[in-house]
Amino acid sequence: MKSLTRRQEDVTNYIEEHRATHGYSPTIREIGEGLGIKSSSTVHRHVQKLIDKGASKAI
Repeated sequence: MKSLTRRQEDVTNYIEEHRATHGYSPTIREIGEGLGIKSSSTVHRHVQKLIDKGASKAI
């Protein structure tokens, strides 16, 4: 797996914590709200990069 940027690590951690707490993956908007990212397209881009790098499955 390729190395992750700090923001990609933040997104990965948020997704994992949300799954552990709620039992399901967060929405793109929930990730953005949780991390203070206003643009859902930016969140989507981070998630897609994580999928491309093999760091996460599609949520």
